[in-house]
Amino acid sequence: MLGVTILLVALHGAHQATAQLNTCTGGKICIPIEQCPLFGSNSRATWTEATMNQFRARVCEREPTIDGWTKYKVCCEPPAPSEPRDGRKPGLDLLDLKGCGMNRMHSNESVENNGTLGKLPWIALLKTSSGEYHCAGTLISKRYVLTTAFCIISKNLAFVQLRKKDCDERGACTLKPQDIPIERTIGHDSSNKPWLFNNIGLVRLARDASFNSDVRPICLPMGPEYQTTDTKYFIVTRKEDYALLDTDAVAISEVHLVANEYCQSWLQRTVHNSQMCAIELAPNDDCAKPYGASLTAQARNGRHVMYGAHAFGMDICTQNESTVYTRVESFVDWILSNIEE
Repeated sequence: MLGVTILLVALHGAHQATAQLNTCTGGKICIPIEQCPLFGSNSRATWTEATMNQFRARVCEREPTIDGWTKYKVCCEPPAPSEPRDGRKPGLDLLDLKGCGMNRMHSNESVENNGTLGKLPWIALLKTSSGEYHCAGTLISKRYVLTTAFCIISKNLAFVQLRKKDCDERGACTLKPQDIPIERTIGHDSSNKPWLFNNIGLVRLARDASFNSDVRPICLPMGPEYQTTDTKYFIVTRKEDYALLDTDAVAISEVHLVANEYCQSWLQRTVHNSQMCAIELAPNDDCAKPYGASLTAQARNGRHVMYGAHAFGMDICTQNESTVYTRVESFVDWILSNIEE
């Protein structure tokens, strides 16, 4: 990591010498510079003139990072596959593929029913050391919560709360919430603040979450059976529903996916292929939406799947309000490669 940091510092002003970005050809792909053996994590101070010329000829992308530096990608041969011999992706064994995406009593009942107690057992709250709500997240395994890179910038994050205390009209309540300290956070190495590109992050818990009827992980869109044919997606759109410890019901809103061009037109921002645009059909009375909140739907196999994480949107309440979500499917490999036992 130190070597990568040195490389970023060394190349911070190099864009002045790279007026033109290159297009990768001959089977080469555009990858982070530290992953290319020609450059590795060495400081620019050790580069020869030949190495610098290689950099100029191969640099294919530059992006500002959250902390204000510039990160470079270069055209390089694809790295060797890192999958095990049995073909399973690294990290896949750490996901609960049998129990994910099932709500209370192991049911796959639709989250559309607002009267169902414990219908969102994967909700996670990112909180500060003083116990204040900071952002939303989604439990994907015993040790990891998925959110956005924007949500984990704060150095004051301290713990994750799993499962708000919900009670129904009969007085039946969910189990006591679990407060688990944060061991570390992992942001996408190419995320950047200005345009919220590659806006995805992981929170590693200091200990395993205890799965029960009220705390369960959601599924990720990893294959055909985890895709949805439904046009209805759901999200908790009111920030206070995440922020409050006790609530009688979690209000769930229905949203529909639309072409990314729609959000680009409304928000005057570029919406990338790794993002998705959705509109809320009815205006919501609270425009302060929870960053990192999961956009979900039921897959073909009946499981609830997280397809998006709330990234950014409009600052006013309007009909057909447009919101941009990080497309989780675009980052499944990144997620699996960054989770550990």
